Amino acid sequence: MRTERTASRGLAACALLALALVASGCMTFVARVNPALEAAAGTGDPIAVHDALESLIESRQDTPGDRVFAYDELRRIDESSAADTFAARP
Repeated sequence: MRTERTASRGLAACALLALALVASGCMTFVARVNPALEAAAGTGDPIAVHDALESLIESRQDTPGDRVFAYDELRRIDESSAADTFAARP
């Protein structure tokens, strides 16, 4: 009886540990995008997004999430001028 209870507690502890590890791993995907970059994306101007990201990179405050966000935003914006095409160029 005692070994069953000990085994049950060990199993519960392992399950709790696994849940904690999975939850902490998922938290990296909820990273917040820099507010300046979000504001630039809100204008719909690809040059503003490009300049905001360049500013973050220059000041070494960019994150991989910022770069992915900017890339996705530039791909989403319709290229209707030469400036738009320049900003969306990979």
